[in-house]
Amino acid sequence: ERQDDGENKTCIASDFLTPDAKQSSGWETISGRTYSYFSTLGAGAGNLYDETVYTTNIDDTSCLIARLFLHSSNIGILRETNPDVKEYDKDALSRIFEAMIESVRFIDPLESWPAIEAVRPSKAKIGSVIELVGYNLSGFEGDLDAWIVDSSGDTAYLPPSENLYPEKYKEILPGKEIIRVRLDKELCRANVSYKGGDCPSFMALRPGTYKIYTDPWGKKSNSVSIEITN
Repeated sequence: ERQDDGENKTCIASDFLTPDAKQSSGWETISGRTYSYFSTLGAGAGNLYDETVYTTNIDDTSCLIARLFLHSSNIGILRETNPDVKEYDKDALSRIFEAMIESVRFIDPLESWPAIEAVRPSKAKIGSVIELVGYNLSGFEGDLDAWIVDSSGDTAYLPPSENLYPEKYKEILPGKEIIRVRLDKELCRANVSYKGGDCPSFMALRPGTYKIYTDPWGKKSNSVSIEITN
């Protein structure tokens, strides 16, 4: 049953899944926040059902629920008629699910924490300009810039493509802010726009999947994915 601590309701993952023969549960801290998790593994008529739910409190009356449901056929049965059939990569799907949970940010409007809602387009060419749409993206002196991270963790600075301040952007998309940044072929690994001088080192932008975030006033936003092509 759902735990009751006075007037506060605690979100328990097992409330949202039917218990099965094989199950596990517990608590896990992800990105500084405590989650309840519950997993079940069932089978029937040659099918496998693998479910995992993570829950956490948003406030006294609301829960955030993340659910991964994997429905697959028994690989042993399939290989009786097709020996070459390959099993799906469960670990890869689990890593994607975990990354989604890790990317969740709980934003207190009073703290004015930056948040990126979308990157437009989500697939862009080297040398093009992209837009980041969100809230509280303006930094020191109205800076509107961002950072990009490749699959190895290498990070570089994305310079703004225009000198439009947030008020102007809110006219373009009411209630939202937009950052326009350039996907230059070579990007500096540091922001030298204030100190001046030469860039200490560059990161070459190549086709692949990257993460982008903003860091105004030392408050790091969530990260969004973008696919970059030639």
